[in-house]
Amino acid sequence: MTTEKKANLALEHHREELFKNQNLAYLAVVPVLDDEGEPTDDFVIEAGVYNLEQQKEAQNKVQKVGKREEECVPENLPIPSEGKVKTLTREYVPVEIKESEGFAAQYLRDRVRPASGGSSVINYRYHSAGTLGGAIKLKGEKGLFFISNWHVLTGAKGRNGDSIIQPGRADGGKYPQDVIAKLYWSKLNSKMDAAIAKVVQDKVAGGTRCFGKIKGIEPAKVGMKVKKCGRTTELTTGIIKSKNASVRVAGYPEGAVLFNNQILTTNMSQPGDSGSVVCNVDNNKAVGLLFAGDGKSQTIINHITDILGSKIEPFVVKHLDGTEEKMPEIEFEKFVSKDLR
Repeated sequence: MTTEKKANLALEHHREELFKNQNLAYLAVVPVLDDEGEPTDDFVIEAGVYNLEQQKEAQNKVQKVGKREEECVPENLPIPSEGKVKTLTREYVPVEIKESEGFAAQYLRDRVRPASGGSSVINYRYHSAGTLGGAIKLKGEKGLFFISNWHVLTGAKGRNGDSIIQPGRADGGKYPQDVIAKLYWSKLNSKMDAAIAKVVQDKVAGGTRCFGKIKGIEPAKVGMKVKKCGRTTELTTGIIKSKNASVRVAGYPEGAVLFNNQILTTNMSQPGDSGSVVCNVDNNKAVGLLFAGDGKSQTIINHITDILGSKIEPFVVKHLDGTEEKMPEIEFEKFVSKDLR
């Protein structure tokens, strides 16, 4: 049996030499799973190679020649001692070799069809970008919708029926060729900064680009570990510090707005992540809608139950230019669960 500590020592000791092998994609210390799929206290090093046949050929060459080749990932690695001066012991950590497609930085500012949660979007009137939160269905309404923020999809000049483009103009989006939806509903008050758009044809699908499907909604809890998929910082996690925070947030057309009963988490966002749906790490259920943060230590999130937890009756919104607009009733049905990974 190999402890996690010993496996880590082996990985750190051999890593530089092993990555001279251009066929090696990754190394990871992972626990051995028991018969029920649960992790044990026994650890191995998992090695991903781009070309498994190349690895097998290198292994055969090692067996014939009798010495290690740079192109070959060994099936066992000697574990170094724990002292300042590292010497290799007679203990070994097993290496499990798997084929890997490799990794690339996820870039959520690109144009993608169909778009999904985490993608860059904006009202066509503005030269900026926010985040498409996630695709939803509304009761009694045909077609697909998605949720984001008021300040992303509506803003000071927005009106129902406005075109929503993907990606946002700040990321190269153009009107009218990049229209994916029309603004349908929005609300900005002391509880929420939220908006909903109706999808044009099949240009949006369910789930997120970072972690797949969103599996419904649930109330936030202090101490809950949460995650989001956003246009700027992509997949990040945080911890809920408070579910009843009052926060003065700057940057709105009429000045700072005081939001009450908000979720406060450790920092998990930067500008452009606004509109991301925040989910419980353990079950992928949505708990909030990200809309603000200081970019250093804390992020502010609307309770998803305030927005999608019950029927919202029709109401009249007064715009900055003095005009009024009646928002339709909305009643949430579900997050669309198609997993695009």
